[in-house]
Amino acid sequence: LEHPRTGKKSLYGMNRGVFLVQPLGSAAPGSELLRRAEGSEAFEDASVVKELRSLLPHATRPEFVVRWEWAAGDLVVWDNRCTMHCPTGFDHDRHTREIGR
Repeated sequence: LEHPRTGKKSLYGMNRGVFLVQPLGSAAPGSELLRRAEGSEAFEDASVVKELRSLLPHATRPEFVVRWEWAAGDLVVWDNRCTMHCPTGFDHDRHTREIGR
């Protein structure tokens, strides 16, 4: 996909919820396929590995990764349209987490 503002190529939908990758303009998955994508018996179509998971080594290269070291007063903003988020440990006993969208 292209980022709607910058026009740069970006990945979208790269998370555990993706079960199928289809070409742009193709028909939406049918109800049977959608049913198979939910619950304890959920499957992941081979298209996910071919089209998305194979890009992970490139997308997670050091020049594309930010690991934030929090300090008091920090505010971090990112663009969810082209960001992969992988949280690290958070000490809920010592800190309050506030999230706004």
